[in-house]
Amino acid sequence: MSSAPAKSAVPPEVSEPPRVLHDEAHGIYVVSGAREVEAVLRDDSRFSAGTLGVDSFELRAPGDAAPLAARDTLLASDAPVHPHLRRQLGAAFSARNVARLEATARAGFDAVMAVAAPRGTCDVIDDVCVPVGVAVMTALLGLDEARRADVARWMRVCALCNAQSRPPWLRASFEDMTRELSEALASLPVTSEPGLLASLVAARDRGELQAAQVLDLAVTVMKGAADTTCLLVGSALLAAQRAAGEGPPAPRSAEALTLLLEAALRQDAPVQLTVREAVEEVCLAGVEIPKGTRLLLRLGATGGDACPVSANEGASRTPRHGLAFGAGSHRCPGAGLAMMQARVILEGLWRTPGVFHVDLQAMEPHGLAALRGPRHLPLRW
Repeated sequence: MSSAPAKSAVPPEVSEPPRVLHDEAHGIYVVSGAREVEAVLRDDSRFSAGTLGVDSFELRAPGDAAPLAARDTLLASDAPVHPHLRRQLGAAFSARNVARLEATARAGFDAVMAVAAPRGTCDVIDDVCVPVGVAVMTALLGLDEARRADVARWMRVCALCNAQSRPPWLRASFEDMTRELSEALASLPVTSEPGLLASLVAARDRGELQAAQVLDLAVTVMKGAADTTCLLVGSALLAAQRAAGEGPPAPRSAEALTLLLEAALRQDAPVQLTVREAVEEVCLAGVEIPKGTRLLLRLGATGGDACPVSANEGASRTPRHGLAFGAGSHRCPGAGLAMMQARVILEGLWRTPGVFHVDLQAMEPHGLAALRGPRHLPLRW
């Protein structure tokens, strides 16, 4: 390491616990402070996302001799590739399109509750969040409703790709999914509102995307959607039930629901961790980090100090998500979509006749260090 002092991204604080720690056993630096995590996420020039592609399955389009390089994927790319790929998703996740998809989310919720409510019990994850998410994703991609079963299967595969321990058959299922996606791209329906897949195919035909990048963008969107909304809804319901004690969670206004979801994002962020690699020697909160070192960013540890809330803030205040959706160029493009779906589901649960209880004792946590929230969460009326 050079003897010259490294340029500091964030000055060290006085009388604070360490916000950057060197884990010598694993050869990484663990970053927990909100300012430090945000500084790393926003500094693309000194911290690369390339290490995110290490554990990903190889992805190639039909006819490709070689798989898509990690540096050309959405998650593991840096500038100038990453901003270019992000722009391809802009229309799909615009406020206008999210508002359009809200009708699909509400119809999906009403359909599943027509079955679940008369039974008097349901698993809010498998019986509500998953089918609502599948309905919205099918519409987002621009596929016919008849393909919802295919989208549900693809999203299950994507959810398992997020896991640390993958079943041995997953690679074959992943390859089947990409083959089916490729076939779907060749026969997209003509609609008045072209979906994400049609938009990506058009960009490919203009020479703006590789064929494999079209698949990567679609798969990455499904990976992000496979867990985030489910975990967010589950954590919000757990918080509401704990606040209610033995009684039913109290109905909430639209503003109160927003506050509940934002608190869940800050305190129990669905995605707890992400990683970066230092591309030059840097000093972070007084800790010198060598070039080529990996940093583990603890998104879930930043909620308490990422965004202090003023009691005098009005309805026009800035959303208080903390760093749950990331920051900088890699901030989750589907944040607005996830919040919309979570709000629709929670509003619908409180709108359903009768009162419900969350079965805290039967809750099954997700069980992965990188994700936080319930994998199963029973409700009863």
